[in-house]
Amino acid sequence: MRRYSRLFEPRVVKLAYEADPLLKENVRLIWDANDQTQPNTEPPVIEGGDTEIIDEETIAVGLGQRSTFTGFLELAKRTFAADVDKKVKFVCAVFNADYPAIDYMHLDVVINFPANRKALLMPYYFESEIVKDMPPKKLLLKLLAATRAQSERDSRPMADVVGPSAFEKAGQCYIYVRGKLNEPTLLKREVSLVDFLIKEDKIDKDGLIYVGGEPKKKNDVKHLMLALMEQARGATNIVTIKSGTIIAYARNAVTLEVLKQNGISVKKWDDSYLDLLGGPHCSTAPLSRDSD
Repeated sequence: MRRYSRLFEPRVVKLAYEADPLLKENVRLIWDANDQTQPNTEPPVIEGGDTEIIDEETIAVGLGQRSTFTGFLELAKRTFAADVDKKVKFVCAVFNADYPAIDYMHLDVVINFPANRKALLMPYYFESEIVKDMPPKKLLLKLLAATRAQSERDSRPMADVVGPSAFEKAGQCYIYVRGKLNEPTLLKREVSLVDFLIKEDKIDKDGLIYVGGEPKKKNDVKHLMLALMEQARGATNIVTIKSGTIIAYARNAVTLEVLKQNGISVKKWDDSYLDLLGGPHCSTAPLSRDSD
């Protein structure tokens, strides 16, 4: 874990894996980053909120505020080495927004998967060369630039004002495959994780569900503000129980309605005790996954 206050969390989880008879028998630990002793200028950290198991052959990892490229490479190498049946085909590095964006910018706060072939995503975050009507990232970048300019005009401190540069690479995807000696080898770059998943036939082009729903017009700033508000309250931070059934925060009314319209059954989670400090996906560690 990159944040100091969370350093002991993986040790507690590891203790459970080692002490519980059922977990000990069925869960194999392939890497404990806490035991890393090799000095490095970049810590090899990987956090669960940045790690999305798309399907049996695809893993996506968000890189940014919490997970590092060094950690990503080590995770990919250990995964390929442990996967003796060679079922894992792709391990994808996905750029996340950088500081000073809110420091819980895990991958699961911008994209998640409520059902087979569907994705719930934050609009204005990803770009696409395939989905021509996807809400454009440039509108978000323009809003951030205008906010920063207004702050300068008002002579207010800008240290905590997010600029467009923090989001310029957000969503870009680099796909790694198994190389010699299980070394992760760069296969290609995609404009976004969304485009990669569509091209690989893992989600449908018309299977995209947007936080806040669809904008009503071009350059819909009101829709952008609504989406930002619900995203900040964890709208994509869902856990999928089975395809088409999810647990989600109760507070994001617009996104919940849109999910229902797309055939998703939602079990609402009362979240008052968590405030903005995580969510259903952050609070779970699935031990097995049914392809159905």
